[in-house]
Amino acid sequence: MTECEVKILGIDKDQLIAKLEAAGAKLLFSGELDVYYYDTADGDIRAKNELLRLRKIGDQKVELVYKKNRREENGCKVLDEHEIEVSDFDEARIILESLGYGVRKNYVKTRTEYEFEDLKFVIDEFEGVPAYLEIEGETGQIDEWVKKLDLGDYERSAETLDELMKRYKK
Repeated sequence: MTECEVKILGIDKDQLIAKLEAAGAKLLFSGELDVYYYDTADGDIRAKNELLRLRKIGDQKVELVYKKNRREENGCKVLDEHEIEVSDFDEARIILESLGYGVRKNYVKTRTEYEFEDLKFVIDEFEGVPAYLEIEGETGQIDEWVKKLDLGDYERSAETLDELMKRYKK
């Protein structure tokens, strides 16, 4: 699957949630994500600008994700993404580590996620980085919703959380 996403930085979370709910968006999740990035000892995955991620989404589910072929198109971050849901976080960690992958980075962030038709609206909060909205969908739909949510004056970014953390590091 190909994923197209754009971040809108420095949003007002409460105001944005009110607008999403007024538009009919459905709340999918609100809580903490425990995120683990894996790589080989030599850093082969990161060197290829790819990622292998295991994350626990609250107590709801666990996802294993592989992303590759990162590029920017029309102001969106576009990646080829392969994602599966796994039933047991600890067993998935054991499998990855037994295959020679080690944890490169681990963090916890707060997420509020909404859905409207084919679009996902993800509000992420991470210490040291301004709250941001990530919209996932088709480019034209994303642009339409940026206007609909009155976010045109906010900074758009295709940066990863790692890149944002470096930018805002004091």
